Amino acid sequence: MTDIVDIRWRQRLDNYKKECSKLIRAAEKIKSVSGYDSDMQELVRERPVQRFEFTHELACNVMKNYETYQGANEVGGSRDAIRKALSIAFVDNPLLLDTIIDRNRKSHNYDESAANDIQDSHVKAA
Repeated sequence: MTDIVDIRWRQRLDNYKKECSKLIRAAEKIKSVSGYDSDMQELVRERPVQRFEFTHELACNVMKNYETYQGANEVGGSRDAIRKALSIAFVDNPLLLDTIIDRNRKSHNYDESAANDIQDSHVKAA
């Protein structure tokens, strides 16, 4: 069982790295969107939002799998996974907790203005 858990978190980490690269490329493309009609601009802007949500979920799964590998079986949701990952120094950026707020604002209570604000801040950070 330990071998499977060891392999799983490593596979997810590899996938996460690939998805981060795609998210960064998508954010860079967003910066250069111009010359499209408004419908096309909206479609182009939606894709990084979806990629962010997917990448966030994958990051949390990497953390959970690694923590399970390390023997921490009490990890529940994404907030627990990030807090535990910070406490064991698997990650070192406390701003990761803000990504939960961003994801929830986008997913659970969709507000286009909030989504645009969040996306703009992520695009600037890329």
